[in-house]
Amino acid sequence: GMDMVDARYYHMFEPDRMVANWFSALLTKHNYYYEGGNFMVTDDGNCITVDNNRSKVIPLNVFKDYYGCKRTIRLPFIKGIGHVDESVRVAGHNKVFTDSPEYARLLQAQGFQTIMLPRPNREYETYVNSLLVNGTMFVPVFGQANDAAAIRAYEQAGFKTIPINTVSLANDGHGSIHCITMTYPKIPFSGMIKMLGAVE
Repeated sequence: GMDMVDARYYHMFEPDRMVANWFSALLTKHNYYYEGGNFMVTDDGNCITVDNNRSKVIPLNVFKDYYGCKRTIRLPFIKGIGHVDESVRVAGHNKVFTDSPEYARLLQAQGFQTIMLPRPNREYETYVNSLLVNGTMFVPVFGQANDAAAIRAYEQAGFKTIPINTVSLANDGHGSIHCITMTYPKIPFSGMIKMLGAVE
């Protein structure tokens, strides 16, 4: 079965019970504000988050007890909106991509192999906010010189890459590829479509 966690969300978007019912999932609740874009997890249960203004007050035991984290790595808030998915991309057991030298040093000290990505030109653009699906990395690109270097870094790490232009998405305040897709539950796609009332 699937377990789900209901954290508080500041946009008053709270369909948690309804979604849990769709999947017959156990729903547990805590009273801290927490956003999915600020949560990365490795295959072996290491969790990575950025201590932004909302999440820095969350006690470590919440990550262990509610999210099943074996170890929680809390990175300082240094840029953007303070979500880990704009600065770190988990890409396997102990491999991560980042565009932040400070995060690279901290993650290397925790035993991670870090791969540096360049940064695009504008503040909310990032090559890190990619989506990994079955060994293919969907990479945000922006029509800039650094696009090729970002794609090359993913390919050299062993990923097939598909670049997706996300200039409008990033700069209009909607995040990027990981932000708008997030985690897909382990159920057949046809089942997800049926539960959402959508048409394939």
